[in-house]
Amino acid sequence: MTALGLTTGSVTALVDRLERLGYLARRPDPTDRRKSLIQLTDIARQKTWELYGPFVTEGEALMRDYTAADLELLAGFPRRSRELYERQQAKVLRARTEGAE
Repeated sequence: MTALGLTTGSVTALVDRLERLGYLARRPDPTDRRKSLIQLTDIARQKTWELYGPFVTEGEALMRDYTAADLELLAGFPRRSRELYERQQAKVLRARTEGAE
């Protein structure tokens, strides 16, 4: 919730709304009575597939054109770029913190 910038109340309201619409169902947690488990309903699964199914189907066909090595190379570039960005960002933040002292 913190990563999304949502309060617990916001999340509860969101879950309540999705439950009323028939997309989620609450189930009691068998190991902790204070918790509820949230499950997608069949309606939500169907609507999700209607939206994303064509993307998955075409994506699978697209992926067949590449070898495993090709896919590793393609996936590695954004990962390594992000790592580079994070290293540089950390340097800038350190410099800013050190300069403020």
